[in-house]
Amino acid sequence: MTSTSTRATLSADIDFFQESVSTYSSSFLNLQGNAGYAVSVTGGSGWYRGQIDSVYNLNGYVIPSGETRDYNFRALSGEAFGAPYSIVMTGLKGLIIRNHNTGINEMLVLKATGTNAFTNLFHGSGSGNIRIEPGGMYMYTNPLYGLAIEDANKTLYITNVGSGSGAQGSNTGIAISIVAIGTSGTG
Repeated sequence: MTSTSTRATLSADIDFFQESVSTYSSSFLNLQGNAGYAVSVTGGSGWYRGQIDSVYNLNGYVIPSGETRDYNFRALSGEAFGAPYSIVMTGLKGLIIRNHNTGINEMLVLKATGTNAFTNLFHGSGSGNIRIEPGGMYMYTNPLYGLAIEDANKTLYITNVGSGSGAQGSNTGIAISIVAIGTSGTG
């Protein structure tokens, strides 16, 4: 018998410190702060508030210049420890897509267009068209209740719209990472 335990922490922040010093006196001003966003979700059936039972992880995948990759959240496939696996998600509680490249023209676009597009991610009516700039990321969170993924609303597209020159000027494309957490509906 196999037992699987799942947990995750969704976090994002900008931690800042700014200091101003007067030229003519010893007075100064310090500003510091952050948003402090961090929410933990735990294993379980996944249907309950703050629970997940599915994790998808894709690291360092390269999208060549001008090409598009589609991600069907009802049929995600990956590899762990040299063995293939697939995930059928019925709900999304967190998603992060990272652009690892840093060249000025190495941009990605995230869309939900075409057949069975995952428009729920963009309020059900939008198609996205979200740019993920060089060195940047896109993040979505709904850790308490999740976002429904249905057969007719399940596919996201990531397009390399930049030069895709890759590291050190090679023409290897843009390296991305994706982590998605959610529910499978299988409990």
